Amino acid sequence: MPDLELSAALDNITEDEHKSPTLEPGQLPHDWRTPRRIGTARLIGTFAVPADRQSLPTLRARFARLTLSLKLPDLDAAAIRLTESRTLTHAISAWLYDTIGGIKFDSRHGDGLTLWALDERPHDEDTALLAHRYDEPIDADDPDLQQAMTIDQIQWAATA
Repeated sequence: MPDLELSAALDNITEDEHKSPTLEPGQLPHDWRTPRRIGTARLIGTFAVPADRQSLPTLRARFARLTLSLKLPDLDAAAIRLTESRTLTHAISAWLYDTIGGIKFDSRHGDGLTLWALDERPHDEDTALLAHRYDEPIDADDPDLQQAMTIDQIQWAATA
């Protein structure tokens, strides 16, 4: 979804289309796919789920002082999903780093969109958390890509 503040700021810029051609917000050039790949893999390891009802009591006890210093009323799932300040989530991630392979969490873009943050270790040349990896060029008609573009209101730019 195009950032509203950025779109408004861009509207105030006087452009010279011949000197610096640009796309409208929400437009993606077809050649965007060229240097990128889409892939699948199986996750292996232990992952934390901070917003889970079983995790919250432990996190609430461990981070009570920080929660209060951030002027949050409670450490609950809503506090973990706040986008204004990442101080709390960074502290939780740092505390968990040595004991887990990563964190599973729900996207702020909607329920049912699961995301994974994989912790990369300094000694890992390549992440050890992914097995059975496969990647391929991105197809413009890929259903997952189409769904993401729909959610974020992005369209393929018209070709000249």
